[in-house]
Parts: sequence; C-alpha cells; structure tokens
Amino acid sequence: MSDAPFIKFYPSDFLAGTSGLSPAERGVYITLLCLMYEASGPIERDDNRLSRRCGAPKAAFKRIMSALIEEGKIIETDGLLTNKRAESSILDRKNRTQSATHAAKQRWGEQEGKTEQNQGARDADALRTQCENECAADASQKPEPEPDIEGGGGDAHARAREADTDPPSDAPCNTPPAETPDDTWRETLCKAMGLDLQGVTPGGRIAGTQADMAEAQRWQHELGLSKMQILRQVREVMGKKTDGPPKSFRYFTPAMQRLASEKAVVPLAPNTTPSDSTKPKKMRIPEGWVPSEADVEYALEKGLSHDEIMEIADDFQAYWADRTDAQGRKSERGWAQAWRNRVRDQAPKFIRNRQLSGGAASNGYGQGGSIASIVARRRAEGKV
Repeated sequence: MSDAPFIKFYPSDFLAGTSGLSPAERGVYITLLCLMYEASGPIERDDNRLSRRCGAPKAAFKRIMSALIEEGKIIETDGLLTNKRAESSILDRKNRTQSATHAAKQRWGEQEGKTEQNQGARDADALRTQCENECAADASQKPEPEPDIEGGGGDAHARAREADTDPPSDAPCNTPPAETPDDTWRETLCKAMGLDLQGVTPGGRIAGTQADMAEAQRWQHELGLSKMQILRQVREVMGKKTDGPPKSFRYFTPAMQRLASEKAVVPLAPNTTPSDSTKPKKMRIPEGWVPSEADVEYALEKGLSHDEIMEIADDFQAYWADRTDAQGRKSERGWAQAWRNRVRDQAPKFIRNRQLSGGAASNGYGQGGSIASIVARRRAEGKV
C-alpha cells in the first residue's frame, strides 16, 4: 500500500480529456495513472506485466499504448511511462506532506517544552530521592521500604525506576522510558489509516491524540473487539473512503458498533444433511452471462476469433436461459463443460464459413480485442 493512498480526482476534467478515447483505451489509461500515483512517480514499461494489470491481451495493450502515446496522454522516456498532470499532482502532494510534517513537529516540540518546564522540578526531586534511597539500601545491605513517589508528582520516569530492584551504581537517574505498547498500537492504527507514523493528516492535523487512543480503548473494553478485528474494520472503512483519513478516531466508532452487534448475533445452524454438504450447488445460467477467461482461452485454442466467441456465447446464454427443466440447472463445473461442448460443436462450422468467405480470424474491433471491450460494446448496443 502506498504511503499516500488517495489523490485529487476531478471527474469533469477526466471525462473531457478522455472523450476521444475508446472504452478500452480509457480503461488502460486510468489504470496506468493509478499505477503512477501508487508508485509516486514514473513506472517501468513492461508490456507483459502492465497488460496483465490492465486486463488486456498483450497485442491489444501494445496497440492501445501506441495510441495513448500518440495522443500525448502517456509520455515514454528511457523505458519509463509518465503523465504531466500526474507528475504535477505527485510533486504537490509531497510538498504538502512535508509542510504538514514540519508544522506538526514544531507544535509537538512546543508542547513538550512547556511540559518539561512545568514538571521538570518535581521530576528531578522525585528521581533524586529514589536514587539516594537505593544507594543507601545497597550500602547497608538492608532492604528498606521504597518511598511512595506516586502521589508526589506522578512521574513516569520514577515509576519505571521502581521496577529495577538492583540498579548499577553508575546508572543515570534520568534515563528516558522505552517505547510503550500504546505507542506501537497508535502507530499501527495510523498506518492502517494510510498516515505516516507521526499521524500527520494531509490537512496538517494530528491523528492518534490521547482522546483518539481513549476511543480505541473503548472499542476493546466496552465493545469487546480484539485489535485484529479493529484493524480489519479500519482498513475496510478506509477502503471505501475517498476523501482521505478522518480528523478523529471517532469516525470509525459507528463501524465498530456494527461489528460488535454482528458478533453478538448467534447464527442459526443450516438444516443440511451430510449428503447436501458434499453435493455441488446447481444454478441457472445468470442473466448477462459471459464466458470466463478460461472459457475464452479454450475457444481461442479451437481457432475461433473473439467476435465468433461472443456470437456463440450469446446463443449459448439465450438457449440455456429458456430451458426451465432440470437440465437448465448445472453446477459451476457443469456450465464449464457445457460451454466446451458447444465450442467443440460450433468451431468447425465457423472456421468453414470463414474459409468459404475468404476471411481471417479477427482479434477484435480494432480498438482493443479483449473480451472485456467486446462485451462492453455489445452491452452499449443492447445485445447483451
């Protein structure tokens, strides 16, 4: 996951800028832009990998890439792909993040300075008393009751020293405390929200304050959620949030309450027999069914073009949608086998007709021959 998982997106600008592109070209274009934003910079041109990420055959992807580069949408330099507007947005995002981080550090530094000035004198007295008592106990080798400094200033450093029953004689009395589990838990929550470890939001606010951590504790103690359940819920909420991290952890409280309510509901045990659990589930062919990638690959191996595959698929779906008898319900494996049977039966006829007409197998409509682009175009024409 990228350190900056969201970007500014202007729908009107995108629609206007891509109005002259085909559906396949637009799909590849937005995918490449997302990869650039995710990498925070240019991406390497690897047609094998990028064609898979875009969901297009390699040959179709190359044609689309040539068109996008010719239109100036994508710039290729020394084997790297980039886009002018993406470069500008990424640079602006980095500058804003650095400015927000610097401002946050200054605010935290001022707060820590004030705290040290107000409590420094009491902390020093408490630590000095603690060290003197420990040294006296070592010299006499007679254990003495440790002084109660918890009420004399509540210093975290002194309480940490109380845990050390045998300190070395040259140990400094003002050693800072180690990182606590609460610090690590805060950083983990901030990371799940897509923030850096300091919790600086794009607007310069600080997430993970004492109030936020108190809210996270309520999720655990009052709602009974584990840390793994909380993290999973935060990631799920952030996956749907499009305007960046929230200002407070309380934004996640309704989602945590829903999760706790779902946990409290006891699911009813299904009334099934052992034979039912092992029997494959049969279903009717879905409305708008299209062949899977494996189904398309099988048909291509039989010498069919994408156009011919879609024509067979239209007839296949219409035929089985009209079947209301028991044969019209099949398992997932059964539908795959029925498709293969239909392809084996129809492929010789299509190839023979193509040879008689003097045509050759086509890989598409000239604007990307992937099955997805053909399905999209047929749906637009009202044929699927």
